[in-house]
Amino acid sequence: MNNDRIESSADQLKTSLNAKIYHLNALRDALRHHDDLTIYQSINAERFNSIMQPKKPVDDKYDVSLIVSDIQPELSHYLSDQLIDYLGMEFPFFYYNEYENGRFRMYFGNWWDHKLFGELDVLNVRFEFNDVELNKLGQSFKLEAENKTYYSDDIMEITNESQKLQTLIDSKTDRDAIKSQLKVAIRENESGFTMPWDAAKVKEEHTSLTDQYKQLVAEDDQAAAGAKQIKKNESKILELNKEDTIISYEKQSIRDKFQNFGRFMEVQSNLYYDYMQYLATHKGGSHDEG
Repeated sequence: MNNDRIESSADQLKTSLNAKIYHLNALRDALRHHDDLTIYQSINAERFNSIMQPKKPVDDKYDVSLIVSDIQPELSHYLSDQLIDYLGMEFPFFYYNEYENGRFRMYFGNWWDHKLFGELDVLNVRFEFNDVELNKLGQSFKLEAENKTYYSDDIMEITNESQKLQTLIDSKTDRDAIKSQLKVAIRENESGFTMPWDAAKVKEEHTSLTDQYKQLVAEDDQAAAGAKQIKKNESKILELNKEDTIISYEKQSIRDKFQNFGRFMEVQSNLYYDYMQYLATHKGGSHDEG
């Protein structure tokens, strides 16, 4: 009885191993024939089926993803060739840099100071976006309804601060005159004879005069540092204007290809399916040999 169970277990193991060997051979043949579609199906059958043929169950014994896990960088490097060619047609504004074998940084645009927009996950055929930059781009589209740019409110706030500082700088002569008057009033308040029943009123008047004087001194201090701060603000505004300009390039690139941000997000979310369909219609894809 035990021998029968052992024999049955051995048969099941042989079947599973043979299945994996078969699919590893299929993967090897797909590499030989530059059949990227079959490669994707082989290295992650579960993902492939869940997206491309969700009603078809996947048996674990056909899953070779763990077996090839140690060569994922090499597979990613190989598969990137055809994928990046495809992405060049569908997302022409993204550019890629392989900073490690099989790992790709993704940049938006080829203009000066373009942004790192995320990474390209070749094996899963998806963009891993820089959420900050993606959200910034999406928000900039929404702000168009208010005739605003992403940084227009920030620029306005900084501009207003600079204008207030400039007003403080320009009004120094007026403040000096008022301070002189206040000094005289404070001296008179402090030196005059006060009847006991007027003491509270005189003290209140003294407090008001000194508070006004202190406020003017504080404004003098602000004005003294104002020129330097205005310079800083000018630099910050230039920086934000440059950022808005880059975002405008990004928005125009989206419009040229997808008309709007929503359509762009929809298409990129279906990237795996669309690319597998592309490979299917192009007989699995092809790699130039040379």
